Amino acid sequence: ATISIVSPYPTPELTKAAQRELENCMELNIPIIHNIREWEGRWDEIGLIIDGLFGFSLSGSPRPPADEVIDVINDSHISILSVDVPSGLDASSGQVMTPCIRATWTIALGMPKIGLNEHPEVTGELYLGELGIPKEAYSGKGYEWQGFDGKNYLKIKN
Repeated sequence: ATISIVSPYPTPELTKAAQRELENCMELNIPIIHNIREWEGRWDEIGLIIDGLFGFSLSGSPRPPADEVIDVINDSHISILSVDVPSGLDASSGQVMTPCIRATWTIALGMPKIGLNEHPEVTGELYLGELGIPKEAYSGKGYEWQGFDGKNYLKIKN
């Protein structure tokens, strides 16, 4: 499988950690695309989009250039897997911003974030990804512990 990374931000604008990861990807010869429009008309070459534009860094509605990336991805009709939260969903408030990724699947890391259960139109099928959190933490948050049964994920919503 061929992998490409879309990074709409110039490298100097990225955090130091993000810059290091981008450099690691470049060392692996993974193409870095800075303009999502390069993929228009080539959607048949893509089997899956993995969404990880924001995370907890989102503050307010997505702004340029990320807003355009979200719009183009949503218009592509390609299956989307969002990591932790769909980009454009505020993980602290659960508010759906404009624009917001409309994921096919979302895998919440560790614990479901606020708003994931309330917004199936953007989360799609919801899964919980195991990060080694003790089962007592889940029951302390009111989740009935089902256990991962040797898996790295659980389906938590249709």
